[in-house]
Amino acid sequence: MGASVNEQREFFDRLAPGWDAAERPDIGERLERVVREAGIAPGMRVLDVGCGTGVIIPFLLNALQGTGGVTAVDISPGMLEVARGKGFPDCVRFVLADVTEADFRGRFLRLRRAERCVSPF
Repeated sequence: MGASVNEQREFFDRLAPGWDAAERPDIGERLERVVREAGIAPGMRVLDVGCGTGVIIPFLLNALQGTGGVTAVDISPGMLEVARGKGFPDCVRFVLADVTEADFRGRFLRLRRAERCVSPF
């Protein structure tokens, strides 16, 4: 059995302050590719599940070209605090939630799965 929601939250809260500094040097080109291959385009409403510190959000915003928006969801208050501190525009909305229990039906036209799996659980 995996870690509980509280264990996961505590784990990511501890790592949040140094998360961005620990990213790979090539993270930018990897995230550009993820956004491109996911087909993110102007006007879309993007659901960023497990947004962490928001490292992919600048790439999403670039693809959206000033239209659409991003709903960034994470289970960790610490990760969201770092992401909110980056000064993203109002079209980015942060939600503290366990996505296994959240209901986003009707808010997004389609869901596409684009992920980088790095889970210690």
